Formats: sequence, structure tokens, C-alpha cells
Amino acid sequence: MFDKAGQMVPQQWLTNERGQTMIARIIPSICILFLTSQLIAGGNGLVRFRGTVTANERHNVIPICYGDYFVPVTVFAVIEDPNRVFTGVAQVEVCYKEGQRLVAGDCVEVLGLYWGGTCPKQYCSRVQISEKDHYILRIGYCCPDGDWQVRDSNMYSIPSGNVGIGTQTPQGKFHVKGDVLIESAGGNAFDPPLRVQHPGDGRSLAAYLSNPQDGNVQVELQLAGGRMLPWGWSLTAASGLFTLGSIMVLPPALNITSTGNVGLGVTSPTYRLELPNTAGPAGRGRANAWTNYSSIRWKTNIRPIQSAMEKVRQLHGVMFDWKDGGRDIGLIAEEVGQVVPEAVEYEPNGLDAAAIDYGRLVALLVEALKEQDAKIARLEQQIQQLRQIAGRP
Repeated sequence: MFDKAGQMVPQQWLTNERGQTMIARIIPSICILFLTSQLIAGGNGLVRFRGTVTANERHNVIPICYGDYFVPVTVFAVIEDPNRVFTGVAQVEVCYKEGQRLVAGDCVEVLGLYWGGTCPKQYCSRVQISEKDHYILRIGYCCPDGDWQVRDSNMYSIPSGNVGIGTQTPQGKFHVKGDVLIESAGGNAFDPPLRVQHPGDGRSLAAYLSNPQDGNVQVELQLAGGRMLPWGWSLTAASGLFTLGSIMVLPPALNITSTGNVGLGVTSPTYRLELPNTAGPAGRGRANAWTNYSSIRWKTNIRPIQSAMEKVRQLHGVMFDWKDGGRDIGLIAEEVGQVVPEAVEYEPNGLDAAAIDYGRLVALLVEALKEQDAKIARLEQQIQQLRQIAGRP
């Protein structure tokens, strides 16, 4: 304040009994008090925040602030506010010296001095970029909370912490509550759209999505236990078939069809449980016992096997070598099919015999044995009668 002679009038800060701050301007014989509590309701201090520009950059227009350039910014996230002068500020004008060509919608990060307390008129309630280390920087698109930043084609999280989608209390670095859709961008068929890898030792989980030539969707999940990828495991679901096996070994060890058929080393099992037609352990099963359903509760039209011994006489037990190696004994399926077709399995064409159910031959052998026993009994009776006629004991 100046007196009539143009000389600055001394001033003094005073505080009354209510805690209100006043400026006392001392003029000879006159003391003028100005209530100034509204001027220092906030405070001045360095702040750093992120927000969105709400109007294009302006220059040399009223209100004029330090540096002449300014933009209005909606505050999304306060990063630094050591003096707590920026609390509750949702919209602020940012003033700076050099034009940045900012437009509405730009996401910016600002470091500057906020004047919320006592201030020159053109500084009040504004953020001033007035020091060398102050800045207003366009950072691309940012989310409303300011936790994300986009640079070129990359998007990354600014602070440390967990990310939650569908939950406000994420329990891990990335926590999703609800359905998740991951859509492959195409490209190389060997590029997995989903990959989880343990750093350093090669342990990984990778998901592959592909469309085979038949048009059916295929999903493959690979589990690699170390750097030797061929020794990892692969889980594949495609065309109604689920498979589990080594990544580089075919056929897969386990195959399950949508109808519940299980193949062990068989790619397309047509039985509830099927093993490959291979001589040796690879084509065999072993157990303490195999039991078959056989209750009369599930049978009808029951009748005895006729001419069982005659049927047995038509069968030939043989010794042979399997073409893929291995000595064995058994029957010839084609011969058995001519005599006991119920014990023979055929290929889908219904013509070519494929397998014999040796267990079903037990019933035939039982009846043949009974027929033989009955015949022996009749012969013994006849011999006894002849002995009696001849007078021999």
C-alpha cells in the first residue's frame, strides 16, 4: 500500500483472538486492518499430479498468468503434495512460459508451485511452472486414477501394487473376478496368446489356439518342466478329443473322447478303454483281477449252448510270431468268427476280424466239457452192462 506521496506504507501481520489473520497498514495517525482469512484458506507448495486438459492451450488472454501460456486441467491423481496444499482440488489452471500445443483430451503430468494461500492476483489458485525443474508434460492417455501411462504402443502401471478387474481388493498383481476373454491376434501359429514363465529355469505354461484345416478350434496347453521343451507335457482339446502327452511324442499317452472313450496310446479310441495293437507291454494291461458284469438281472432269452464240443473241434490253437515282434500262442480270429461270432470283434467295415474275447470262450469250453463228461458216463455205463452180461465183475 502506498501513501499520497507515493511512498510504500509499512505493514504488519496480526492475528486476533478468533485466529483470523489480518494485515495492518500503518499510516501516520491511521491504522487500517484488512481481514485476509480468505486469502490463506489453503496454502502454497510444490505439487506433482496427473490430469486431463479440458480446453485447448491459450496465450496472451485474460486471465494472464506467469509465462502467458495456460490450460485448464482436471486432476485425476495427486502424486506429490508434501504440504497438503492440493487436497480437494479437482480443476486447476496451469501456467507456463513456452507453448506446448496442448489440446483438450491430452493427458499431462505437472510439477509446479500451487498458490492456494497468499499470492499475487495472477498466481492465485493456479499452478505456476516457474522453476527450471518444473514442467508440464504430455504423457499420452491415462486412466482416471493416473496409475497407467501410455508411451508409443506400450501401456504400463506407474505405481507398485496389485491390479484388480471386477474387484476392489485384488489379491495378486493381476486379479480378475469374472469372465476373461483372450483373443489371439493371429500371426505365427507357434506364438502362444497366453504364456506364464518362471524366470531363469525355463519352467513355463503356454496356451496355443489354432484352427486346423478341418475348421475345428483347437486349444493346447503346454507345461514345460525345464529347458528341454520336448520333455514337457501337452494338454490339447480339439474336435471333441482331449489329449495328454509329451510335447514331441506321438501318439499322446492319454486320449479321451467327448463320449468318454479312453485311449492309452491310441489317438481315437472307439472303446471305453483301448490300448494299441502292439506286442509286448506297450499293448498289454495288468491287474490283480478283471471282473465282468454277468448277473441274470441283466439277461433275457437265456438258453444252453448246443453242440459245444462240435464247435470246439473246429477251433485250432496255434503258436505264432507277431509281425512287430514277440512269440505268442492263441487262436485265429477269422476261424473263431466262423464258429463263435459272439467272441470276435470286427473292424468298422464288419468284415475284417480284429480281436477275440477269450473270456467268452469259457462258456463254450464249459459246455463242451460237460458234453464230453456225459459221453464218458454213458460209455462207462455201457461197459459195465457188457461186463455183467459176460459174467465179469
